[in-house]
Parts: sequence; C-alpha cells; structure tokens
Amino acid sequence: MATGTADKLIAKAAREILKPTGLFQVGTSRTWIDDNGWFLTVVEFQPSSWSKGAYLNVAVSFLWYQGKGFEEVLPYNIGGRELGYIEYNDNEEMFYKKIYEMAQYANKKVEEYRKYSDSSIRLCNFINSPLKVIEAWDKGMLYYFNADENKGDEQMKLLLKYAENEHKYEFDGKMHTRDGIVEFISAAEQLLLKEQNEKHLYVIKTMTEKRQRLRNKAKYKKLEIDSVYQ
Repeated sequence: MATGTADKLIAKAAREILKPTGLFQVGTSRTWIDDNGWFLTVVEFQPSSWSKGAYLNVAVSFLWYQGKGFEEVLPYNIGGRELGYIEYNDNEEMFYKKIYEMAQYANKKVEEYRKYSDSSIRLCNFINSPLKVIEAWDKGMLYYFNADENKGDEQMKLLLKYAENEHKYEFDGKMHTRDGIVEFISAAEQLLLKEQNEKHLYVIKTMTEKRQRLRNKAKYKKLEIDSVYQ
C-alpha cells in the first residue's frame, strides 16, 4: 500500500465506502454528512489528542437549533460514539483494513437512520439527553414538525419546568449559568404564544434557515438544495 498518513488512509476508506452511497465530506475534515432533508446524519472519524488514529461517531443531527453557538454546529441528538478506538502504529495495511471496516459499520448505521426520514415521529423514542431541557426541546419540535401541536406544547411546558433546575449549576463552590439554556427558554415561551397552525411552519422555517446558513460556509458547499426544506 502506498505510503500515507493516518488522515489520508481514513479519507481513502471513507471515500471508498461513504461517498458512493451519497455522503459528502465536510471540507477536508474527517466528518461526512448524509443529507435526509429535515435532519443530517453525521459520521465523524474523531481524532485522539494522545495518538494517531480514530474513534467513530455516527449521529442524527436535527436542524432546528438556532442562536448563539449553533450557527454551523451540528449537535449529536441521537446516536454518538460507536465501536472502539483504532490506533495507527505505522502499519498502514493493518490500519487501513480496520478503518475500512469501521467505515462499513458507519455506513450501516447511516442506512438505519435513513429509514426514519419518512417516519419522523418514530425517532421520538430514541431522543435522550443528559439535559432534560434539550430532550424536551427535541421532542417538542419533532411533535410540531408532525403537526401535533398539543404534544409539542406539552414538551415546551416541560422544558420550562426542567429549566428551573438546569439553568444554574454549582461548580467549585459557586453557582454558574449554563450556556444556551436562556435561548431555549425564550424560544419555548415564544412557541407557546404562537397560534397552533404557526408552530409547524416555525419548525420548517428554522430548518430552512439552518440549511441556508450551512450552505453559506465553503466546507458545506456540497449540501444540496432540498426540494422541500431547501
């Protein structure tokens, strides 16, 4: 096998496995994207700070996040770390074989998530976050997306309740404000004030704007215009 660094071998395996099935690489990074219109599946061959190699992350990323810190960030809403770490020990052939198998596994996970692109409400069963505010936000937006405004409202009310406990946290003997919670509180309050038929449209508008912002970044230029979500 031709000489190459760990990065080059990872890129080669990803191109051979992921690109033919429709994923695109984010710039020159180790991250690949599967576009499902209303959500993206992120495949990341995450590097280590201690050695050359890769972890694997495969996750659904919802497009209804706005505000500070979310301009181009793709949060891992469902899924995350898969398999174990593969270290590069200067054996190119062995490393490539293992990374190739890792890419094959990632592609199977991508195919699993694709099944939900037309049956979105089923994803609600997989939403789980250490922060209940985030979990309620995702579930609420998913219900609004499916035009179930009543269940969406229930989740936004839960969000406001959870925020009372999660807005502040103690560290090193001092109370701190958790970044981002204020934005979720404000968004939930505004949604609850909207007319019922406006909430589904709000979700669509939010996703459309997020897709547009991503496409404005050079590294996301391969994100195509979706016929529904643009």
